Amino acid sequence: MVREWLVFFADGQRFAWWDVWTRPGFRHVLAAGYDAEAERWVIFDPRATGTTILLLHQGEAGAKLAELIEASAGRALRVAPRARRMFQPLAGGCVGAVAALLGIRGALSPPGLYRQLSLRHIRRRRRATLRGIPRAPVPSNKRFGRR
Repeated sequence: MVREWLVFFADGQRFAWWDVWTRPGFRHVLAAGYDAEAERWVIFDPRATGTTILLLHQGEAGAKLAELIEASAGRALRVAPRARRMFQPLAGGCVGAVAALLGIRGALSPPGLYRQLSLRHIRRRRRATLRGIPRAPVPSNKRFGRR
């Protein structure tokens, strides 16, 4: 079972008609995670033409993950999936499939899913800070007189 997913946001391999309504860099979303029990990487790539699920050994996965990181230009988030899903995703396509994989609801577009996952990460970090885990030091910005 995959305990944590890497969610990549990219432009996709080809231009589709609906891409005129999407933001560059956020036209496609896919996920990759490591299954420790099976000792394999799982790459979940839902597309309009069909969903591809790749199972790769550690050696094979390195090149594929490097390709995904390059294609996404660093727009990737690390997300732990929710244990249960009590709903059917609203959006179809890659966003709905990845949201269902992660147990997230309410995202309709790749930028929306990115925002929702980023906010979830920020909220979790705040809760952890309130429990006594020290915050990372904030660099001072002397130029503007702010901390």
